[in-house]
Amino acid sequence: MLNKKTNKPKKKKKLYSPSIFAILLSLLFIVVIISWILYWATGANPSGNFHPAGILEIFTAPIKGFVNSADIIIFLFLMSAFLKAVNESKALEAGIGSIFLKLKGKETSLIIILFFVFVLCGTTFGMCEAAIPFYFLLIPVLIAAGYDSFTAFLVICYGAGIGVLASTINPVLIDNAFNAANSGIASVFTDVQALLSSTGIVWRLVSLVVLSSFVIGYILWYTKRIKANPAKSIVYDLRDKHLENFSFNVNSIPPLTKKRKIILICFCLTFLMLIVGAIPWDTMTGLNGFAMLGNILASYFPYLVGQTYDPITHQVIANIDPIGTWSIFEMAFLFFVAAFVISIIDWHGEKAFGNLVVGGAQEFVAVSLILAIANGFSILLAETGIQTVLISAISTTSKVMPAPAFAIVIFILFYIISIFIPSMSGFARSVFPTVGPALTGGAAAVNGTGMTVSGSILGFSFANGLVNLTIPTAAPFVIGLQISDISLSRFYKSGWPLILGITVLSIALLMVGTALPGSSIF
Repeated sequence: MLNKKTNKPKKKKKLYSPSIFAILLSLLFIVVIISWILYWATGANPSGNFHPAGILEIFTAPIKGFVNSADIIIFLFLMSAFLKAVNESKALEAGIGSIFLKLKGKETSLIIILFFVFVLCGTTFGMCEAAIPFYFLLIPVLIAAGYDSFTAFLVICYGAGIGVLASTINPVLIDNAFNAANSGIASVFTDVQALLSSTGIVWRLVSLVVLSSFVIGYILWYTKRIKANPAKSIVYDLRDKHLENFSFNVNSIPPLTKKRKIILICFCLTFLMLIVGAIPWDTMTGLNGFAMLGNILASYFPYLVGQTYDPITHQVIANIDPIGTWSIFEMAFLFFVAAFVISIIDWHGEKAFGNLVVGGAQEFVAVSLILAIANGFSILLAETGIQTVLISAISTTSKVMPAPAFAIVIFILFYIISIFIPSMSGFARSVFPTVGPALTGGAAAVNGTGMTVSGSILGFSFANGLVNLTIPTAAPFVIGLQISDISLSRFYKSGWPLILGITVLSIALLMVGTALPGSSIF
C-alpha cells in the first residue's frame, strides 16, 4: 500500500509491547483503584476488611518488595558470578569440544549427553539466559557433525527450558513460590505448618523424567530424519549460508588443560552439592546422619563452620544448616564459595575476582528490580485486603470444581498470567501469597486430595516454562532462534507437535497428580 504524500510503500506499524516494568507498575495502579472501589462498596468503614491504598504506595511497595526479596536477589547475583567464572576459564568450551572429538562418528551420544546436561542445569538452578553463549559453540559443532542449527536450538533451548519447566529444586522458582505461599498462609492461618520446598518433589521428579524423555525422543526422531535425508531439515534452503557462517575449526577448540579439568570437576561438584543439599535426607530416611555430621563439624572444626550452643538440645551446632535442610541462603553461599574456588584456580588477581562478582550482579539488576516490584504487588494485595477476596474465590472454586478440571483451569490461568509476567520469581512473589492460603483452605485441605499448594506450584512451573519456550516475548527463546537463524514461522511450522506434546503431557501430569494420595508426592 502506497503513502499518498510520498508515493512510497507504507511502513507497517509494529505492535507496541509494553515492558514488564510498565505492566507491573500498571498492576500496582490497578490494585490502588480496586482497593478504593472495595472500600466504598463495603461502606467506607476504616475499620473494615478493606484498607484503600494511596497513589504514592505505587512507589513505596516496590521498596518493601526489594527488602522482602533480598535472599533471592543475592542468590541471583552470586549464581551469575559463578557462571561468569566458569565461562571466562573456557573450561566448558574445552570440555564440550573434547567430548565432540572423542565421539566422532557417535554424535547421537553427544546430543543426548548435552541435552541432559542442560536439563540438569535448568531443573537445579534455572539456567535459561545463561545458556545463550553455548549456541556459538554448539551450532558449528553439530553442523560439522551432519546436523543443523535447529538441532542445536532444540538441545540448548529445549534442554534448559524443559529443565526449568519441570523444576525440581530450582530456587528461583521453587523456593520463591513456596516462600511466597508460606507468607500468605501464615497471614491467614496461624495454626498451619509451613510447607517445605521439598514438598511434592517426588511428582516433580516424575514430571521431569516424563517431559525430558518426550523432548529428547522428538530431537532424536528429528536428527535421524535429517541424517537420512538432509532435505528434511527445516533450514535446508539455508544450508550453504550456515556452512559459511557457522564454519567449525577443530583447532579453535580450547585445549582441555589440567586446570580446566579441575574447574569442570568443581562445576559438576557444585551442582551435585546443590541437589544433595536441597533434598531432606534425614526426614526421608528417618535418620539423623547429616544433622549429626553438622554437630561433629561444629565440635571439631569450629574455625570452619562456626558454632552455637543450643540450650534445648544442649548440643553445640554449626552456624551453617546441615545438608538436607538447605534453603536459598545456603545455595547462594555454595555458589559464592564455588566462584571463589574457581577464581583461585584460574587466578587473575583480586581485582578480577571483584569484577567477576560485580559483573554477575550487573547482569541481574533488571531481574532484581522486576522481582522487587512483583513482590511489592503481592504486599499491596495483602495490605489492602484484596488478597482476602481472591483467596475466597479460588478456595470456593477448588471446592466445587472436580480436582482434574481445576488443574486444567489453574494451568490455563497461570499460562495467561505468565505471558504478561514471564519472570518466574516475579510471578511467584506476585501470585502465590494469594494462591497458597486459597488452596490451604480449599479442596486439598477439606478432602485430603485435589490441587495442593505444591501441585499449583508445579502447574505454575509448567505454564510459565511453556510460555518461555513458545512466546516471542520470551528472551531466551527468541534470541536462540535469532542466533540459530530460524524464523518464528519456520519454528511453529515444524515445532508445533513438540509444543502440543509438552502441553498435553503437562496437563495430564497435573490431572494425574490431583488423584495421588498426600501432598508429599504431589
